[in-house]
Amino acid sequence: MFIRPLIATTFSLLLTACALSPQYVEIDPDIEVRQQVVSTHVTTLDIVDRRPKSELGTRGGVYAETSFIYPSQPLPDSLRPAAIEALGKLGLATQGQSPQPVNITLYIDELSYHTDSAALQKNVTLNCRISAEIKKGTRSHQGNFNSTKMHSYLKAPNEGENRKIINEVLSETLTRVFNDTQVINFIQN
Repeated sequence: MFIRPLIATTFSLLLTACALSPQYVEIDPDIEVRQQVVSTHVTTLDIVDRRPKSELGTRGGVYAETSFIYPSQPLPDSLRPAAIEALGKLGLATQGQSPQPVNITLYIDELSYHTDSAALQKNVTLNCRISAEIKKGTRSHQGNFNSTKMHSYLKAPNEGENRKIINEVLSETLTRVFNDTQVINFIQN
């Protein structure tokens, strides 16, 4: 008689242990800039989030529908300071007047977090896809930049680890944008 309640209690504790609560991750990518642009044009920056949902994905677990990962604030607000800093490192002014400003729009097409639980590990795949559109007078240039990162864990990563790996994939993609030869050449010419 005593064993049945003990088994039921143990089972319910195991289920509860597999339940994961939502996480709100701070987004603050580090964009590496490897060159400088020779340009006297003032640059404007717009960032547009085109993703269909606010969550990045789910951490999985028994109650996957409640274990979503969200950015702690809207992505354009989170990315703007790092992108403005990267423009400054490139040598571009983001304040003032210019007869022919360079207008840069970054479109966040995808930032996703997918989990797959294998027998002994939890696999996390992160995808980031950003489109850049640069306009200068009547001319324009477009580029697409993608990054994918895969990680394996024995248990679901905590908020600190998720922050690290999400910012890592974003940093890699944005670094590609701000160091792309065609983007640099278009801005300079």
